[in-house]
Amino acid sequence: DVITADYAGDQVDYQPVARRTSAASTEDVRDLVTALLKASNPVINAGHGLMFAEATPELVEFAELTHIPVMTTLAGKSAFPENHRLALGTGGSSGTLMVHRFLQETDFVLGVGTSFTKSVFTAPMPETVPLAQVTNCAEDLNKDYVVSYGAIGDAKVVLRQMIEEVKRQLGENGRGDVHGVVDRIAAIRQEFMAEWEPHFTTNETPISPYRVFRELENAVDVANTIITHDSGYPREQLVPFWKPVTPRGYLGWGKSTQLGYGLGLALGAKLAAPEKTVINVMGDAAFGMAGLDLETAARCGIGTLTVVLNNGVMTHYDHHMPYASDRFGANELGGAYAAVAEGLGAHAQQVTTPGELGPAIRAALAVTANNRPALIEVKTRAEERIARYWR
Repeated sequence: DVITADYAGDQVDYQPVARRTSAASTEDVRDLVTALLKASNPVINAGHGLMFAEATPELVEFAELTHIPVMTTLAGKSAFPENHRLALGTGGSSGTLMVHRFLQETDFVLGVGTSFTKSVFTAPMPETVPLAQVTNCAEDLNKDYVVSYGAIGDAKVVLRQMIEEVKRQLGENGRGDVHGVVDRIAAIRQEFMAEWEPHFTTNETPISPYRVFRELENAVDVANTIITHDSGYPREQLVPFWKPVTPRGYLGWGKSTQLGYGLGLALGAKLAAPEKTVINVMGDAAFGMAGLDLETAARCGIGTLTVVLNNGVMTHYDHHMPYASDRFGANELGGAYAAVAEGLGAHAQQVTTPGELGPAIRAALAVTANNRPALIEVKTRAEERIARYWR
């Protein structure tokens, strides 16, 4: 039987297919850059294509040459370092106040590595200002939005063309912060965090999910961490506030939103980058869909950290099925998930008070460093507050 036969390792002569890239038309690049530099409040929207092209260094250089602020799509989150002075954060189903304000005020949006697809998982683009798009797929142009300027090619190659065009027009050093963008971003970020900081520092029980995120952020080296959310509220609550600083330091996903998908992503990420700390944040409903995969992690020595936000309900489902929820408790969940994880071979701990979070996370990270999966079950409240400034 083929499945049980030994593989000698020398019977396949497969060679990886070479990756081919292309540049954009010189005229298209010149027209796009000229229009962009004339705008008084432009915004760059960076998508997942940036990471496929490995174009983060070029995007950072271009943004710094032009002093144009950068937002990312949900799938593009981590394509631009969010500790950068020009970072606006992410605009997905939820997002930052900085993204919202700059999209309200912009007079030009440049999309790079994004298809500009209209979706509940993407911040809507303004339809009364010129849009420009750098994409490797011609079919993306004018698909959902009217695009005034297009440059078709690999994002890394085209950004390099755009950098050279900016230098041709403005000189080697580009331009300074002529529109006061850095100070505006900082002021809006301060306002944004002032609004949300009480949720990150509260000592209330059941525990706020936002307090969990703050404790995670304090416990890890973000630059050496890969984190992903799960479907639903864990995604909407984590996306606006986690600030990745390296490409693929955050695995953002939506549009196809299967509960439990984040656990599989985390296992794959740990196999691809075993030197990284890998975390997936999921709800109790998501654990019910895919939690048994922790046995795979234990058996194969895949040291991921799973954080289960256990609030005992499918959050917000009572709004969609009020009668079934009220009469039959159809939105309610139950289970001892730490006990399940321990039975599957993982290190596990249940946390019920905020003071337990830091020590529990540090203990779990010590376990994952030795190639054993860990799970922290946090008793949280059913938190429906999310940072959403559009729709």
